[in-house]
Amino acid sequence: MSFDRLMESYTPILIPLFWFFISGLVARMSGWKALAEVYPLLSDPTGPKLRFQSASLRWSTNYTGIVHFSIDSQGLYLSVFVLFKIGHPPMFIPWSEIRSESRAGLIPSLTLRFTRKPKVPMTISRALGERLAAMSGGRFKIA
Repeated sequence: MSFDRLMESYTPILIPLFWFFISGLVARMSGWKALAEVYPLLSDPTGPKLRFQSASLRWSTNYTGIVHFSIDSQGLYLSVFVLFKIGHPPMFIPWSEIRSESRAGLIPSLTLRFTRKPKVPMTISRALGERLAAMSGGRFKIA
């Protein structure tokens, strides 16, 4: 059997396996998996959702338009679009464990730091941070 024929036969299997591998690798590199391990989702979010938002985590891993934020009085819920779920479990982070640092520049942003995983920062746009602060009822403050 030629290599071309072999690839034709196995491509439908290899593409999803490659996708799962890459998604899992990005989750580990970015720190998403580490955050989700210390901030597991214990119940479904009940508050409003902001779907298809963007965030960056450690080592400049960008989650452009695939992060869903949900808010309630207790904290922040994070999940990703269904195609990226492999390695990216949803998580819940209490407000008391989130600190923000403002970043000036061409595009103002906020870096979120988490008490139990301070070496896994999350950067979001300032506009998104302001929306989260407004929706939190004063529980999330922008520094």
